[in-house]
Amino acid sequence: MIDQHNNADDPAMEQALVVLADEMAVFVSVNAFLISSMANLISSGKDASHEVSSGAKYCADATQARALEIKESLNLMLRKYPGDRNNNAPESGRS
Repeated sequence: MIDQHNNADDPAMEQALVVLADEMAVFVSVNAFLISSMANLISSGKDASHEVSSGAKYCADATQARALEIKESLNLMLRKYPGDRNNNAPESGRS
């Protein structure tokens, strides 16, 4: 018997995946920008001002908090749409 929530054609699951994919795209873009900015600052050899240091700390904290929110969203989706993840999982190389 197949549970309707395990059906990949479930519109609610599809919408949840679209939202999560959008959130991940924004998260990845913001992280790429922050890493690039920090790399440019470090490679310039200039000391960061107090404002830049404070801003970097704020961004790092916000990024960490957002990562935890996205992780919880993913965990919630996995609980709501459990499915049989073992059948579709890529080979891990373990015996």
